[in-house]
Amino acid sequence: MECFQHDVLAKGLCKACLKGICLECAIDTGNGAVCSENCQEQIDRAERFFQHNIEVFENSPIGRLKVFPEYLSYKIKEKKRNVKFWFFTVIIVSYEWFIMRAH
Repeated sequence: MECFQHDVLAKGLCKACLKGICLECAIDTGNGAVCSENCQEQIDRAERFFQHNIEVFENSPIGRLKVFPEYLSYKIKEKKRNVKFWFFTVIIVSYEWFIMRAH
């Protein structure tokens, strides 16, 4: 596949429009390469959309239940096994469980 602007071998694809791009045309977004500022704006907009959805999901009752095991293992790895932590952990899990059963 050739670069969409030059007659050289493409080194990759634009993350937004999937055109072949060479190293000269590639714009690094930190999240992949794009061929133009327009495509970079599309990728930035999509990334903000995904991050927003992740935050909304993690703050929902179902999301908190799914993220909770990761949080719990993180706390255990930190060796913060104090009584208050376990007390509040049991309270939170019980509360979430009762909310889920109510629906």
